Amino acid sequence: MATVSLITAVLLATANFCKATLTDGVNAPIFTDLCPVLNWAENGVTLDVDASSEEQDYMDIQKLNMTLAPDEWRTKFNKNEQGKTTRTAEQDHPKDEMAAQLWKTWVTVASQLKETDQRDEVLETAKLKGAAESTRKQARQRAAAAEAAAYVLKRTLDGLPDKPNPNEQADIKKLIDTAVYGKSPKGTAGDFNPPGMGNPATSRATLCEATGSNKVATLVEVAVCLCTKKETDGTAVNEPCRHLTTGSEVAFPTAQNNVLTKYNDVFKQCDHKLPTPISADIVKSTVAKLRSYFNHQAAATYLGAYINTGCTGDNDDGVCVKYSDITDADPSKTKEIGWLHNLNAAGLRLRKIETYNRKAAPLKAKLRSLRDDIYNFAAIKAALPQEETGKVVHLQPQVTATDSEAEAVSCSKHKAKKTACTDSNCKWEGEKENDGPCVVDVNKVAQQATQEGTADGAAGKFAPKKLEARAGMVANGRVKHAKIQVFSSIRNWL
Repeated sequence: MATVSLITAVLLATANFCKATLTDGVNAPIFTDLCPVLNWAENGVTLDVDASSEEQDYMDIQKLNMTLAPDEWRTKFNKNEQGKTTRTAEQDHPKDEMAAQLWKTWVTVASQLKETDQRDEVLETAKLKGAAESTRKQARQRAAAAEAAAYVLKRTLDGLPDKPNPNEQADIKKLIDTAVYGKSPKGTAGDFNPPGMGNPATSRATLCEATGSNKVATLVEVAVCLCTKKETDGTAVNEPCRHLTTGSEVAFPTAQNNVLTKYNDVFKQCDHKLPTPISADIVKSTVAKLRSYFNHQAAATYLGAYINTGCTGDNDDGVCVKYSDITDADPSKTKEIGWLHNLNAAGLRLRKIETYNRKAAPLKAKLRSLRDDIYNFAAIKAALPQEETGKVVHLQPQVTATDSEAEAVSCSKHKAKKTACTDSNCKWEGEKENDGPCVVDVNKVAQQATQEGTADGAAGKFAPKKLEARAGMVANGRVKHAKIQVFSSIRNWL
């Protein structure tokens, strides 16, 4: 479809170039492809960017692990009156890579768990406050294993390049604004003065025929040059971009502080009026369409319809932008035009964000799964049926909320779709079909755990020894080059 659109646009433009005179609507194809970009600046964009941070899940795992560990381990990170820890990783754990890298995290977590009520809050969240000693012991084992796996996942995430910052959407919008207005934000008509802009009061050519690399560097100027009517009557193309059913054509600005005002009138002819989702591919295809309208000649490059060598607005000359410094000898110089450079920069940044998200998504999902597993363990166990003796049926270790193989995505991922939630051992608590909390359905998971326990016996496929080996496999599977002892025991760090 995109190819057909490009071919159609080129044929239409070529047809107009061959005419004896230019007619209304001559720049309609390029204006159709220009409007989406103008709308990105005017009404905003949305990005398909995973703005979630793994930090909270990671720290939740660390908090529960330290809360369940002996107090002796937590208190070793207490600070003195000068606010410094009296012990260091190098002193206490020489040549222990994992301890050295986790030391700062442990100090932070310990400072957040100094008070009893702080530790109780963590236990309450995990439904472990007041739990039986056997349950706490099992939970501690799982938390220690989860912490080790989380450490490897977090280190892998930290090693990924081009991690998005919290303001990516605003930063992308600034690049788009700069492409359209020459700056961000848009500003007012009186302060619109991009570098190199000619005074339209002198002539149309002063604004639209560029003789410098920074001339006609904004899409505001491009839109005005392509879509406004020449001030003088007679040979002017009245409606270069749209056949208007109501209202009057947009006149060419008569003063420098009138350019943005006329652009605003041109934008009213666009059909786009809402914030738009964009991606690297969308920006790339849009830029490709706009670049296809450049006509490279021996003396200059033109954007828009023309017959002769000028962009005067006359129907026997041209309604266009003329880039005098770019010729068919080196068409690649078009990428140096300000608006094109900024759009390409926005597309490149989006590509880096999307590449990061593609690599980070499974790691974040696994980290969330580890967190959900240890925080839901006690609730799931409590929901298991009792034997006649009153003894709780054994819960096989490492049964997660959505998949006993610990590879399923956590329930929270399905908060935008009810059916996906209920199909994944989860419970929908939202009022709408596509917006609501998706939480663990402990009854479903308990039933699944009981069935697996019956099939595998008390020493089933997730017995403690296999749990440790399996978690190590998951962790090392993410970072095959990691040469660390994943499951260093806490007691070796006391």
